[in-house]
Amino acid sequence: MPRSPFEGLRIPSSPTLTLKWASQTMLKVGGRDRREVALARLSVCVKVLDYYISFLNSIPTPKELHPFYREMAELTLGSDWPEEVEKLRRKLVVGRTISFKFYKELSKTPMDRIGKLEKEAVGRSLSFLRRNSTAVEQIVTGFSKLSKLAFIDPSLPTVIVAGLPNVGKSSIVASLSSAKLEIASYPFTTKDIHVGHLETKLGKVQIVDTPGLLDRPNSERNIIEKKAVNALRNLNGVILFAFDGTEATTVSEELNVFEEVVKLNKPSLACINKMDIASSSKVKRLEELVKEKGIRLVKVSCVNGDSLEELKVAIEDELSSYLGLRPIF
Repeated sequence: MPRSPFEGLRIPSSPTLTLKWASQTMLKVGGRDRREVALARLSVCVKVLDYYISFLNSIPTPKELHPFYREMAELTLGSDWPEEVEKLRRKLVVGRTISFKFYKELSKTPMDRIGKLEKEAVGRSLSFLRRNSTAVEQIVTGFSKLSKLAFIDPSLPTVIVAGLPNVGKSSIVASLSSAKLEIASYPFTTKDIHVGHLETKLGKVQIVDTPGLLDRPNSERNIIEKKAVNALRNLNGVILFAFDGTEATTVSEELNVFEEVVKLNKPSLACINKMDIASSSKVKRLEELVKEKGIRLVKVSCVNGDSLEELKVAIEDELSSYLGLRPIF
């Protein structure tokens, strides 16, 4: 099963902890003579540098990432992250090269000069990590966050659920999903993202709830949230806008967000949730407004399951029309 491009990364410890480990380890090494001890200590330095070089080498390049995950990396680390990764990698490689040169010198230098040369070798070798520890820490922390993202597969047909807070978006995702939801954090919101999968006649469809993002007008979003909206546009699918059928929110509040979502220029459909306790006057008004947009509308209740199958069919129809998919059964 494909997973996030960051999930398999072996995230290293922070440079502070690693340097502390190196110091403690070098104190414990032994050997037959002073030369062997010095070489063993320098080997610890090389191991530390290789630890981070290996990590930096394992990071996917922007060209290897789907635009969605490329945007996620930029949101987490900044747009210059590829240059920063390469810059750090080159610096640490230089440190390792210098370590090898010192290793050769220590192997043949007179015994009475070993102590002084060892001190210089260890100091110079680890200085490449010490001087760049803040930058390394930022890269490690950023990719640690990315490795824990809920997996969103950009290759799957996707339904992005939008709507005001508390209209029941997560309930809709859970009700439509054929398996347990995956819940995790994303860099563009402090709230959990819910990712589910829906088995349809078109095959597996991904359904994503994005709390804290597509739930308010664009004017109220910060720069990171606006970039995140652009990232979502890279997903291959449609938007399902969920209205609240009760009086908990006003028609104008919901319409403001609905209008913003329509402007994303992605194929859309809509549903009115909470039909088991809905206001008939509000539902009628919403029906009129959605009809004016020429968008398909389904009235559902996640509490008693009313019309969820009809909503599933509407999703299949919209995806089939937009992506040109054909039924697999």
